[in-house]
Amino acid sequence: MKTLVLTGFGLWGEEKYNSSWDIVRDNPIVLPPGWRTVTRQLPVSWRRVPDALDDILADPEVRAVICFGMCGGRTVRVERLAINLSDLDRADADATYSPGEYVVPGGPPAYWSRLDVAATLAALRQAGVPAEESRSAGGFLCNFTFYHLMHRLARREPTTVGGFVHVPHFETEGGLPMEMLHPVPPVVAMEAAKLADAPMLGLV
Repeated sequence: MKTLVLTGFGLWGEEKYNSSWDIVRDNPIVLPPGWRTVTRQLPVSWRRVPDALDDILADPEVRAVICFGMCGGRTVRVERLAINLSDLDRADADATYSPGEYVVPGGPPAYWSRLDVAATLAALRQAGVPAEESRSAGGFLCNFTFYHLMHRLARREPTTVGGFVHVPHFETEGGLPMEMLHPVPPVVAMEAAKLADAPMLGLV
């Protein structure tokens, strides 16, 4: 059975929750026939994220991986571009810093998302979710994870859909109410599965 993996991040710093994991965990996902959903929590760790992604992609049935991260503001951001750069001055949950300026030394400067960004944005907005395209996932673990994911998918057969979506904090912290956050994983997952099922993937 084809597998779609949804990930969110665990805690780090002084954060008492991570909306990216809270909206993925125990959120019913309805996909086309022949699909199943797996959820995984990723560590906010420069060292541990690459191994966690390798573990996810070791399953040959995985056909789509969508990672979620938490951001400021009141808009869901569908990331289009993963760049091969990391912040050098931000400590992770392990109190360690980026191993280097580049996510993957010698890797391409950037990778495009393998989501249909326009279709995903349209579906989110139709579901009442404020959403926009973003061309920068930042320089911390979100972009680091996004780039490592796309670097792996660029070499993977069969072709696998992958992408990254930022979701705001909860409304109590200046973000979005749960009724706007809760639909995000199911909507994005459905669009990813539809793209993966397409006879010819319309990937950028």
